[in-house]
Amino acid sequence: MGALFGCSSGEPSSVAMAATGEGGAQGGSAAMVPKYVFLFIGDGMSYPQIQATAYFNGAQQRGEESTIERVSFMDFPVIGSQYTYDSTSFCPDSASTATSIASGRKTASGVINVSPDASERFETIAEKLKRQLGYKVGVLTSVNLNHAMPAAFYAHQQSRKNYCEIGQELIASGFDYFAGGGLLNPTGASDNRIDLYEAARDAGYEVARTYDEGAAQVAEAETGSLMLTACEDEQLREAYERTVAVGAGDQEDMTQEEYVHYGTYEPFTVTLTHLLNRKSGVDFSTCAHSGLTVPVFALGAGAEVFDGFYDNTEIYAKLAALTGVA
Repeated sequence: MGALFGCSSGEPSSVAMAATGEGGAQGGSAAMVPKYVFLFIGDGMSYPQIQATAYFNGAQQRGEESTIERVSFMDFPVIGSQYTYDSTSFCPDSASTATSIASGRKTASGVINVSPDASERFETIAEKLKRQLGYKVGVLTSVNLNHAMPAAFYAHQQSRKNYCEIGQELIASGFDYFAGGGLLNPTGASDNRIDLYEAARDAGYEVARTYDEGAAQVAEAETGSLMLTACEDEQLREAYERTVAVGAGDQEDMTQEEYVHYGTYEPFTVTLTHLLNRKSGVDFSTCAHSGLTVPVFALGAGAEVFDGFYDNTEIYAKLAALTGVA
């Protein structure tokens, strides 16, 4: 019996990892087996995002004084760094990079736990821990439960956009707990296909979907104004018009200039975000994927093995070695 929750969705890379627990030490702490493993993934969070957060926290605490307020995991005893390239790109996406972490294998951008030609299926660390050692496994996320990052621990698909098929694999995984954003495309392309929520109930999951339709939360606006230059105003107008006419697009349907400006996101939203970032003094060079090295923070039994520089596939290998799965 498990529990599947579909609630609000958001968008959560660095990998902040805590392997905590106890075990029989055999010749030193490196031999300790963790009782529990908690793997936290901040999707799109590398050193600049962590630094910006520490700056923001400091500004919130100290006002006009320039200082930083460290994020809690910055004080973990072990900090490593991982390379994130995949088999087709030095600027990969969530599907291929999460596949590397979950299964220790490289694949193409947009692909989840299968080889680029789909001829080989990869078993994930979560699946091995469940099958070989009887671990209880839960997947919690701030995005949709069948989105690429959480799906990389239970699904095997040639396209991250196969949302209904990914949802079916979620149900078939037998994992003990899921919590996150509502399932995308829960009935697939066919109106005759059983709804994923109903299929989850039929499989023995307890499904809870909480929402408060029609009740808008009204927050008091602070007094003040945001002044835009004529150029910024024009950028926002163009982005709004493109959003109304086209919405979010795929890279193959965009010019290079459009892709640089908007990525695959909704143009108005991403343009407004960039304008606010620039006004606040914090901005990033791209709204698309990048190839930045990503930090790993580790705490607990076996944490020391996550020190140093390594490929993201080593996350899987280190976890497998610590927990003893084959």
